[in-house]
Amino acid sequence: LIIFLFQSQLELNEDNYLIQQEKDRLKINFLELAKDFKELFNANLEIICPQTGKPINSNFNQETFDLVAVVNKALAIKFKPTNHNCKVLCYHDWETAVYPCLIVSDSQILIDKNNLNKFCLKHLLYDMILR
Repeated sequence: LIIFLFQSQLELNEDNYLIQQEKDRLKINFLELAKDFKELFNANLEIICPQTGKPINSNFNQETFDLVAVVNKALAIKFKPTNHNCKVLCYHDWETAVYPCLIVSDSQILIDKNNLNKFCLKHLLYDMILR
């Protein structure tokens, strides 16, 4: 389970055109990052669409992930409901300006420290936490 938390430029507790644009921007950033991660570590990974919760790479699209629930359970980050039947994470100083993204694998991934450093620098990830 690989969790990425992207800081949004907007609070994500509403549903409007500007927030949807921001979510689309963050989704594109994540998909680029996930593709590079998959290539760099030669891993058999399943990238989960942050907006639908469905796997992107497989034909098994029946499985749907609740990203907020996964992050809440894995990292104990609190969440709250929105007025639009959704949930948003409440993460420290970011409040609800946090966009969760998920990659899963059914096998162990060997992460080389040099490759990880290159990956983090390329994607400007300075606060990467591995658990």
